[in-house]
Amino acid sequence: MLKLVSKRTKIYPRQRWTNALTLDKQFLLDDKRVLEQALENIDKHFCMVGLMERFAESVDLLGKKLDWQSAYEIPHLNVVSNKHIQEVDAQTQAALEKYNRLDMLLYEHVSLNFSATV
Repeated sequence: MLKLVSKRTKIYPRQRWTNALTLDKQFLLDDKRVLEQALENIDKHFCMVGLMERFAESVDLLGKKLDWQSAYEIPHLNVVSNKHIQEVDAQTQAALEKYNRLDMLLYEHVSLNFSATV
């Protein structure tokens, strides 16, 4: 899961906490405990989680949670009407899904909860 950095590795004071432990990358990709910990952190430490694609609704929900007195209208800035999205080949798509599997599961969970809340 976590590997300790060798005692021979020189760690400078600023790096002490960030470099004291290194993460096993395979663990991060495959272990559902990482997802469970992320979900627990969201439940314990966040009053809400919004979604970029539902930004206005997210701001509205945040306002309700924080008891803001007035509604805020969010302007759409830097909106490009004709985005060019490049298609990716099947191998690249599979790699993206593999390396983002837990992120995708986290997003799915947050998205479902958000939809149920709004």
